[in-house]
Amino acid sequence: MKNKKILLSVFIILIIISALVLKYNFESKEKPSLDRIPSALPIPDKKPNVPINSDTPALRPVKIETPGGAVLMSDPREIEETSAMGSGIFSLTTLENINPYSFGVIFNETNGSFAIGLEKEPIAQARRDAEAYMKRTLGVSEEDMCLLNIFVGVPFRVNEFYSGKNLGLSFCPGSVSL
Repeated sequence: MKNKKILLSVFIILIIISALVLKYNFESKEKPSLDRIPSALPIPDKKPNVPINSDTPALRPVKIETPGGAVLMSDPREIEETSAMGSGIFSLTTLENINPYSFGVIFNETNGSFAIGLEKEPIAQARRDAEAYMKRTLGVSEEDMCLLNIFVGVPFRVNEFYSGKNLGLSFCPGSVSL
């Protein structure tokens, strides 16, 4: 029974984050684009900016175009923990409905955006953990992460004051200080 409640909570959080990602993506005038042909993604000559841990197998690189320039990173759809949620939405941190992290990360392949849900207090630590996860797993620098369309939110049940707001990444301009 407790596992069902946990799974239901994680599912509801992911739905809320997905809705927020869609809301913010439709409001944006300039949307990043992603080369969406999974079987024929170009493999560029240069590797992503930050090396992935040596014990992690190399993932195929993908380039996401943003208004600030192209960002090259490991393909988030190929991360071992990634689960396809349907309609081009992928959960990077959930494997068989189990999330061992204090955050959840969703990738939208349609527009190359990410949504990070901070699922436990302290949310400042959860955000730092999520940022480190993104850098390590995707091989993306802080500078490039600031170019990507990334929504960082927190559910009402975790933190009433910050819920419904895009907290941003701690190292990017315009982020909310926690």
